[in-house]
Amino acid sequence: MELGQGFAFVGRQVRLVIGGDEFFADLLFYPLRLRRFVVVELKATKFDPGYVGQPGIYLDAAVDDLLAHASDEPAIGLLLCRKNLRQVC
Repeated sequence: MELGQGFAFVGRQVRLVIGGDEFFADLLFYPLRLRRFVVVELKATKFDPGYVGQPGIYLDAAVDDLLAHASDEPAIGLLLCRKNLRQVC
């Protein structure tokens, strides 16, 4: 309920298999009003530009293709770092 009404927690460390390789999304949510998945990637260090590609892999190759329904909107990625905050779409 802390995230608001209609905001579903799907899981943490959600296993995604892409091309035979295993990846784990830190947090996965599904806000019912938005009709799209939200992938949250957590980093314990300060922001590094190399981190930006990781949520992109989850969004394009796994979440939208494997988990989303045909009527869902494209997923949103959020990268949270210890010192800086960046949003990845």
